[in-house]
Amino acid sequence: LVGYACGPMIWGPLSESYGRKGTMVISFAMLTIFAIASAVAPNLAALVIFRFLVGVGGSCAISVVGGICADIYHNPKHRGRSMAISMAATTFGPILGPPVSGFLSVISWSWAFWIGAIFAAATWPLFYFFT
Repeated sequence: LVGYACGPMIWGPLSESYGRKGTMVISFAMLTIFAIASAVAPNLAALVIFRFLVGVGGSCAISVVGGICADIYHNPKHRGRSMAISMAATTFGPILGPPVSGFLSVISWSWAFWIGAIFAAATWPLFYFFT
């Protein structure tokens, strides 16, 4: 949670200075890499560091999606709708994550990280090609 709380302070200014697309691509690549690193962490200290970096990478969407919606939708009604959809979508991870992780932990604790890495790896190319 510390990385997830600190990340927007990094990603917001970067997206304003260097562009939202590149910032999102880099953050999702970071999320993918460190989720994989978390899944194969050799010890608890490495896992804590990798989880912090996963939080930093995963927090970019929280601070940048609002700007993306504002850039795409100039009509306030459409902008509001897109923001509502994106904010509703961000609640599904915390809602679905614990039960899914609980089921996966029966197989192995690392599967929760592998699933996160798979979703992140599938998402970041979409930002690269479609934004």
